[in-house]
Amino acid sequence: MRFRCDGLWRRELRQKLLPNRAARIAKARALLGVGLSNAPAAAALVTAIPTTYRYDVTASLTGGFNTLWDQAASQNRYTVADSVQGNARNITVKNAIPFFSAHDPRVPAHYKIASNGKDTVKSQDGNTFVIQVDSLWGQTTAVAVVGGLDARLIEAEAALQAGNPASMMAILNALRATPLQLTAPSPTASGTHPGWTTPVMAPLTDPGTQAGRVALLFREKAFWQFGRGHRLGDLRRLIRDYGRAAGRDKGRRNTTHAIHG
Repeated sequence: MRFRCDGLWRRELRQKLLPNRAARIAKARALLGVGLSNAPAAAALVTAIPTTYRYDVTASLTGGFNTLWDQAASQNRYTVADSVQGNARNITVKNAIPFFSAHDPRVPAHYKIASNGKDTVKSQDGNTFVIQVDSLWGQTTAVAVVGGLDARLIEAEAALQAGNPASMMAILNALRATPLQLTAPSPTASGTHPGWTTPVMAPLTDPGTQAGRVALLFREKAFWQFGRGHRLGDLRRLIRDYGRAAGRDKGRRNTTHAIHG
């Protein structure tokens, strides 16, 4: 009976820890959003949260599909953004992360090929080629609202703000040194989506300047947090808190939207 009680206690403790950790990560992100002076407090909130922790929003075959899969891979409504756009790859998009052309394993983007095995599928506008990440998200893939990965990136930014670039680099390279499951296996209408785990990636080199370190940190954030709604806020913070110039790309617009992260 004692062991059964111990098991119940552990389950109850875990159920309490899950929302507690989620709230701490969300508060830490909000603190950074208010201003960089809050970086130490933000890092302190998330220090003990495991990197593997995640608080997911779920989907199901009967209760609603994963929108990141449905709108992009199923309905061809969104395509992965890149620093060079257009079917001919001839439209430069300033200040954009090359989510497609970088071939980064955290964003396994590729052209969508038709059932005949040779033609590239076009998006809902009837012109733009579909670039998708169906390896990352499936029909019912759960997506982390917040997670331990976010905690590490918050700590990395706090280290940079504290004048400790060596610590920032250590955190970033620790994330790259270990395979990390971004999405878990999930049911589909025809079987199981395998989920996506990153491979071990080569370590980064310290750029040696503050501006270079900021650029490196936010580039890593963009790839690690792709598709989860972080990038727009980070772009705003780069302008407001890091002195980046605000700009606007004047390239072609169409009715197919791009996923910028």
